[in-house]
Amino acid sequence: MALISEREAEQLHHHELNSVLSSSLFKVVYTWKIENYSFVGRVKPGQWLTSVPFLLGGLKWSLELFPFGQKGNSSRHPNCAVVFITCYNLASKEELAILAEFTLKNKVPANSWHSRDLRPSSITSADRSVGRNTAIFGDALLSRSNGYLFDDDSLTLKLTLSFVRDCVMGPAIPEHRSSLTSDLGEVLASQELSDVQLLVSSPDGVILATRPVHKLILSARSPVFRAMFTGERFRESKESTIEINDCSVATIDALLEYMYADTLPSPEQAYDLFICADKYQVMNLAAGCQSVLAQHFTIESACQCASLVDRLGGERYPDFRQLCIDFLSSHVDLCSNPHFKRFMVTDTEMACEVFSSTLCMHEKKPSECSEGSRKRRFRMAHMATSAAPGGAFMSGGSYGGASSPASISRASARSSSSMNAAGALDELSRSENQAGSYVAAGLAGAGGIVV
Repeated sequence: MALISEREAEQLHHHELNSVLSSSLFKVVYTWKIENYSFVGRVKPGQWLTSVPFLLGGLKWSLELFPFGQKGNSSRHPNCAVVFITCYNLASKEELAILAEFTLKNKVPANSWHSRDLRPSSITSADRSVGRNTAIFGDALLSRSNGYLFDDDSLTLKLTLSFVRDCVMGPAIPEHRSSLTSDLGEVLASQELSDVQLLVSSPDGVILATRPVHKLILSARSPVFRAMFTGERFRESKESTIEINDCSVATIDALLEYMYADTLPSPEQAYDLFICADKYQVMNLAAGCQSVLAQHFTIESACQCASLVDRLGGERYPDFRQLCIDFLSSHVDLCSNPHFKRFMVTDTEMACEVFSSTLCMHEKKPSECSEGSRKRRFRMAHMATSAAPGGAFMSGGSYGGASSPASISRASARSSSSMNAAGALDELSRSENQAGSYVAAGLAGAGGIVV
C-alpha cells in the first residue's frame, strides 16, 4: 500500500498502472514523554516544545506544547498550557478531517486532563494544526504537588489520532533516499584509497591504534586538518602520518564516524568528543555534542560542562554556558550536592552567576529581571563567596585545614566585626522568601559571609 498525491495519481494513470483508489482508516495512539521538564518547561509565553515526528497515513505529524500559552493569547485561559497536533506534508488542495484526543497524564489517573472532542476537526496545508487549551497554568505543570510532573522529572502527553484518507492500491512510486553518509561510512570501514594515517598514542608516545583516513574528507570537515594538509609550514602536508596523543582511541573513532557518516555521539562519548570537536573546529559536531549533553544533564555533568566551556572560552559557546547556569539554578537542592560544592571552589565566578540567576528565577520571571538587577545580585554573591578568611573561597582557591566549608562560615561569622553572618543566615532561613533562603544555604555551604 502506498499513499500518493493527486498529481502522482495522474502519473500512475498515464503509465497505465492498474491501481484502484480506496479509502482507509488510520489510527494511532502516540505517547510523548518530555524528560527534564522542570528545566525545559521554563519557557516564555509563545515558546513551545516539539515532539519527535511520527508517520501515519503517509503523512508526517508531531505534537507541540506551549507551556505558558501562545503569544498574545486572548482566550479565557491566558498563560495556560496549549497542545497542538500538526501535519507537515498535506497536499496543497487536500482537506483532511481528523479526530484528535489529547491526554495530559497525572500521577493520580483520575486527575489527568482529557480533551473532549466528539466531532472531527479539519486541517489543510494552510491551516495544518489543531490545538486545545488545557486551562492548566504553566506554573502548575512545573509543580510536583499538582501531579503532572512525575517523580522522574517528566511530563507525559498522550495523543489518540484517527482519520480516513484515500490511498492507492498497486505499484508504488520509488522514493529517493540519499545513501551518501552510508556510502562514506563504508569508505571509512574499508580503508580503501586512504592517503594518510592517524596514529593515536598515549601521552608518553606509545602507539595505541592506527586509523587510515582520507585527506579530502578530513579537509572538507575540519579547517584545522585542512590547514595541516595545505600549509607548507606544517610537516603533515609532506608526511603521511599524524600523531594524536591527547585523545582516546574511542574519541577519535567517534570523531571519524561523524566526519564520514554524520553519526552523533552517545551520551557517554559526548563530553570527550566535544573537547575534540573544539580542537579540530568541527563546529556542527560541537553543537551536536552540546545538544546530547544538555538532554542528559545532571548536577554533576552540568558542573563539568560549565567548567569546560569556561576553559574553552565561554564567549565561543554562550548559549551552552547559559544552559548550564539555568539548569543548575533550577535545582532547589543544589547546595547540598557534593559536586556543586566542589564546583563552588574551583569555579567561583560561575557559581556566583548561578546564585544570581537563582535569585532572579525565584523572585520573578527571568525575562522580568533587569540587567542591572542581575549585576547587583552577582556582586552581592561574589562579595559573599570571596569573604571567607584566608581566601578559602577565592577564585581558584581551596579549602584550608580540615574544617568543612560550613564550619569556616560559622567561625568567620562569629569573628567578623562587619556583621553577624550566622545571624543573617538564620534570619534568611526563617524568611518566607524562597530565593533568600536558597542563596543563604548556598553561601553557608561555600564558606562565605552574606552581605
